[in-house]
Amino acid sequence: MYSAAFFEKDVEKIVALALKSIPQEGPFYEGLTDVIKWHKENKDWEKSWQLIVDKYRLRYLNNKSLGVPAEGIAGLHNSLLTISAILYGQGDFMSTLNLAVRSGFDNDCNAATAAGLIATMNGISCIPDYFLLGMPNPKKWEKPFNNQYVNFTRDNLPLVTRMDDIIDRILAVTEKAIWDNGSRKIVKDGEILYVINTDIK
Repeated sequence: MYSAAFFEKDVEKIVALALKSIPQEGPFYEGLTDVIKWHKENKDWEKSWQLIVDKYRLRYLNNKSLGVPAEGIAGLHNSLLTISAILYGQGDFMSTLNLAVRSGFDNDCNAATAAGLIATMNGISCIPDYFLLGMPNPKKWEKPFNNQYVNFTRDNLPLVTRMDDIIDRILAVTEKAIWDNGSRKIVKDGEILYVINTDIK
């Protein structure tokens, strides 16, 4: 879905692409099919929320014979709630973020995943400045998050890393994947563009 978000602006089409990309066996394919159907049937996201929780949390939690252990079920209903927030958010950053948080459960990860997808789709301009440049205070940061990733919990990582450095590393990996798959980089009107090979089998 993140890969598609660079090229597609319709969240329903992005979710449909996801459905085509996963195995048809197992509860996630069934769940994603249900979420797509419920989104079309219910204008109220809370109705779809209840259907997801009833079938993909409570049903599996209470019936281990269905093949999903209770301790593993969180990934199923949380991913479906994330998809639901993306669909009902309709491509709007704040609406998607709001619905993902309001859906509960593992809603910090769900919100980050859902809102991150919308930001990938629409660019950084869709994120309100107060999320990026510091909470209300006398001094605003000049760059998003003060250009710093501060680490307190990950072993063998530096305490502070410049976000520009992280971005450069991600870009280097991305460009290698582009070159390795027969694509190329061009400059047009002073702007760097990537010509992606869409014939990859």
